[in-house]
Amino acid sequence: LKIQAQTGGLVIDDTCKPVFSQVLATSQTGQCLIEKDGHHFMVLAGPLVDYAGQTEGVVMVKMDYTEQFHAVKRITWIYLLVGVLMVALTVGFCHWFIGNYLIRRIRHIKTVLNQASKGDLTSRIQIQANDEMGQLGGNINTFMDNVTQIIEGVQSRAGTLNTMSESLNAVSQNLLTRVQHVSDNTAPIDGETRSMSENLNSAAAAVEETSTNVSLIATSAEEMSAAIREIVKNTGHAS
Repeated sequence: LKIQAQTGGLVIDDTCKPVFSQVLATSQTGQCLIEKDGHHFMVLAGPLVDYAGQTEGVVMVKMDYTEQFHAVKRITWIYLLVGVLMVALTVGFCHWFIGNYLIRRIRHIKTVLNQASKGDLTSRIQIQANDEMGQLGGNINTFMDNVTQIIEGVQSRAGTLNTMSESLNAVSQNLLTRVQHVSDNTAPIDGETRSMSENLNSAAAAVEETSTNVSLIATSAEEMSAAIREIVKNTGHAS
């Protein structure tokens, strides 16, 4: 390769020589980039043909694109800085969202459930949202409301049962008193009957048997009263 004429004083760079050889061989245009003394040049190479259409040389045209190169470099740095800033903002937003939004809600739900596990069913989850966390909080509140209603119903029925047991105990005590009164009145009658006559032995025996049966009734009434008192005690313990 030999330079026949030029303007601008650009020397053929070694990086462009393969391009020139390719243009001479194929008669197709090519290009190469040259950096010299802080300047950036783009060299376009095209075939120089004669009247017979044969490629006799290469015509190259240079263009200084140093300003465009630095502009692109500045834009690249700006894009890089903007990208880093966007990544930092995204990471910061994710950290805030997870730490102050999701984790705070989960801790609130955990606190309410811990109080419920200790017997305090008055606390409720305060999440005013239509997302999954809000739906979960609403379901837990509904569950706790149902449990509270069940416990209140059990307490009400236990109180009613306790009242009925006390009434039954009072009735049994009254019955026991009446049976004891009958038993006390039967004892003198039995003594008077024995003293009447030996001819009335059969009647006295019948009266004695009656007295024995009344005593058995009194004993059964006492056992019933004791059982009822045990029921009242167990009912109070269950309440």
